[in-house]
Amino acid sequence: MGRVEEVISEGDYTFENAKKSCLAVEGLFMWVKAIRDYFYIFRELEPRRDALILAEKQYNDKLSVENSKKSIIADLEQRLDQLRAHQVDKTKLVEELKV
Repeated sequence: MGRVEEVISEGDYTFENAKKSCLAVEGLFMWVKAIRDYFYIFRELEPRRDALILAEKQYNDKLSVENSKKSIIADLEQRLDQLRAHQVDKTKLVEELKV
């Protein structure tokens, strides 16, 4: 990209001069400018893209931990309901034995 910048920064290397010299050079000039612009945009956005990928990975990790915790809580609630039902049965039995 450094060599491209050297050539493009020359004063006589303009779109109008390229267009005057040859139609093929006009297309080539536009292509080189587009690739140059893409290079700088990509270079600017690359850290952001990497940060986004890292954030998505961290989000997915946290989501999987949350889902596993939710399943553990659901299992504990089910066991607690069973214990409550067992307590009610035993309380009824104690009341029947008192009478």
